[in-house]
Amino acid sequence: MSNSAPAQRGFAARWIRRNAVNLIFLLVLVAIFYVLLATGLDPTVTGSLYPAMEEGKYGFIHPNGRFAIEPTFDSADHFHEGRAVVSVAGKYGIIDEDGEYVIRPSLTSARQYSEGLACIGTGNAFGFVDRSGEIVIDVKFAAAGDFHSGLAWIRKGGKYGFVNFDGDIMIPPSYGRVRDFHDGLCAATTDKLFGYIDTSGRWVIPPQFADALDFSGGLAPVRSESRWGYIERSGKFVIPPQFEGATVFSDLLAAVKANGLWGYIDSTGIFVIDAVYESARPFKDGAAVVQRDGGYGVIDKDGDWLAKPSYMKISEFRGGLAWFKAKPRGRVVEGYMDRKGKVYYSRRSD
Repeated sequence: MSNSAPAQRGFAARWIRRNAVNLIFLLVLVAIFYVLLATGLDPTVTGSLYPAMEEGKYGFIHPNGRFAIEPTFDSADHFHEGRAVVSVAGKYGIIDEDGEYVIRPSLTSARQYSEGLACIGTGNAFGFVDRSGEIVIDVKFAAAGDFHSGLAWIRKGGKYGFVNFDGDIMIPPSYGRVRDFHDGLCAATTDKLFGYIDTSGRWVIPPQFADALDFSGGLAPVRSESRWGYIERSGKFVIPPQFEGATVFSDLLAAVKANGLWGYIDSTGIFVIDAVYESARPFKDGAAVVQRDGGYGVIDKDGDWLAKPSYMKISEFRGGLAWFKAKPRGRVVEGYMDRKGKVYYSRRSD
């Protein structure tokens, strides 16, 4: 017995030394879990900073409601790629997640970052800056959009074309209207009818539709005369035109309008959630914002309520939270909620 005790202690010491890293990692995870429980945060909420207003100025809060960047801005957009657009005295600037200016408020407009670049405007001209705020594509276009698939639309001489990251014109301005590239194709017009071009500017689907939206999952909603249907990349209808409105597929479902109300179909055109909503947004991560009986709520992919339709407004979910406006007990409040309606931050609305 006296010999076995030291042996057991030696074995335990050797086991702890070998597994020290795993033990530390496990202890850290347990600590994080209990911190989240103590603060009331849902571990599935992944966003870092959210714009919020206090005493008429905007700053940025953590999901727990504490300000990380003090409210000093007249307006503030959400962070994208680690940068956010803010405004002061009618001019726009860009900040990083520490609240430091990348570009001080001096612009007439600024868009969110996409694929590492952001479109900015000075006066009536537009160009692009990188994450450090340096101009990488000269401010010289009449209009410009965001980068998708390495291309961004620009307007020059009254027509639309596309540039690459270096500002080289890859598709000459020759289109009356364009959308963004998705799945390698872009809806565009030469006159009034929409078709689809590829990244070389070649017509893959000739102009023939009254309206057309982006491809997603191999399908795109298009309008033929007064009804919407869905085509595949060959231009052939796979879901015939029959809907009063339609959106792109997201999370394998698409919102469509039939008989004045919105519901959701699958890729075969079959309703999987009945058309009973006054409005319906695309699904994202298994949840969608809909409007029923005048109020907004959140449903899952079975059509069951995650958050009942008792809200005046609900925005798009970002990082697991959405801005909301509601009127409980006769007082208007706004703040951030998760998909199940749990409030993370709220304030009385002016």
